[in-house]
Amino acid sequence: NGESVTYVPVDFNHENFMDRIVQEGFDASKPAVIVWEGVIPYLAPRSVNDTLETVAKRCARGSVLIITFVNEIPTDADSREKVYGGGAILETIAKLGEPSAFQMPIGAEVSYMESFGFHVLSHLNSSRLEEMYFKSFGDRTRVAGLFNVMALETT
Repeated sequence: NGESVTYVPVDFNHENFMDRIVQEGFDASKPAVIVWEGVIPYLAPRSVNDTLETVAKRCARGSVLIITFVNEIPTDADSREKVYGGGAILETIAKLGEPSAFQMPIGAEVSYMESFGFHVLSHLNSSRLEEMYFKSFGDRTRVAGLFNVMALETT
């Protein structure tokens, strides 16, 4: 019904996420679901780390943080072209003037999130997403090769 959904604008590079949502009425003592989608790639690594740390420490146990992020984009052209959408992603980001500042090393996703104290409930990379949701479409529908979705639980 949307009554319990609140959208809060935050400048993650200059503001504390938890401070901002608490100012808007968020009760950190109650379990909640927070969706942090399409933001992480554009933030400075320090801002990503600070936000993950503050959510893990200040949200009630059992809260869930759903995030999207991209893996490291290969720097050499040959490797980049082997990743579905790899070259196009960099070109599009460059044209928009929004460089990708934070990229997760492939294979480090789970341990990285666990280092903040999260329990990883689910990690879906592009291959897994395609297998689960787009297999029947063949090659007509693809997920950018570096895209990831994770559900993290505070402990």
